[in-house]
This record gives sequence, structure tokens and C-alpha cells, in this order.
Amino acid sequence: PVLREVRSRLGLNVPVDAMQGMFSNTFDLDSGLVTVVGVGSSPSSAAAMANTIVDVLIAHQREQRRTDVE
Repeated sequence: PVLREVRSRLGLNVPVDAMQGMFSNTFDLDSGLVTVVGVGSSPSSAAAMANTIVDVLIAHQREQRRTDVE
């Protein structure tokens, strides 16, 4: 669901499977820090990819927490 939402927000016309090559991410277990790096044809498109992934992940986690509380 996250990559489909990212694709929609960015107006991309690529399969979700192909999007997995458009970013990388790491998770530090000690700090809980998630790093997302976008890949694109320009610095602005790479930043848009990374920032949109983060925005969608945050929204998804908030929705999950809200659902868990209810």
C-alpha cells in the first residue's frame, strides 16, 4: 500500500515492483532511525521520492496506531 500511494502522489507511471529500485532504506535498531535515499534523474526527483516515501510511511503508521487504539 505504501508504494502504491507514493506512485499516486508523485504521478508516476511505473509498476510498483519497478519502484523498489528507485530508493533504498535502512533501519537502525539501536536508535530507531530510518534512512530513506531516493534515486532519480535529478536531485529534485530523488528528494521528492525519498520525502514522499517518508510522508506516506508516517501517515500509514499514524493510521495503524489510530486503528489499534480504537
